Amino acid sequence: MAEMATDPRRNHLTNPPDRRLWVHIRPPYALALLAAAVLPIAAAWAYYFLCGLPELAPSPRLVEPYASNPSGFPAWLRLSHFVNLFLMVLLVRSGLSILMDHPRLYWNDHSTPASDWIRFTPLEVPKDRVWTAKDDSRYLSPWLGLPGFRHTIGIARHWHFGIFSAHSFGLPTA
Repeated sequence: MAEMATDPRRNHLTNPPDRRLWVHIRPPYALALLAAAVLPIAAAWAYYFLCGLPELAPSPRLVEPYASNPSGFPAWLRLSHFVNLFLMVLLVRSGLSILMDHPRLYWNDHSTPASDWIRFTPLEVPKDRVWTAKDDSRYLSPWLGLPGFRHTIGIARHWHFGIFSAHSFGLPTA
């Protein structure tokens, strides 16, 4: 038993036997998502075939050719974009960790079995025993998720909303 606790490859909480990532979207919602993706493209092509492209007037030059040409963007702009990208990557990583700890999304308040509209797990809810959200959680590698592993939804929410506040309002995360 002591070996199981010290060997991470044998611990079923950090290294579960089933690592499949599986997405199931209920057909009506899948059809709505497909329509939302295809209809704007179809409308743009219909407009192009019916009316053609609009005529564009030639644009005047905004910078004289003899003006001094600064090289690149200012340092403050490059730094702010780097910080923005860094915080967005952390936000996505912690969001993935939250999603894998509870891989079912609902449009209702009661969250009863078979009322999810999308699930990221191949597991079905059994009808013969009590099923909790801990039974549903999936493993996510710490290389991808922040913090990763299983059953880390509390710290993942702390990271997620702390990063959101730092990104949106410039507040400290702790």
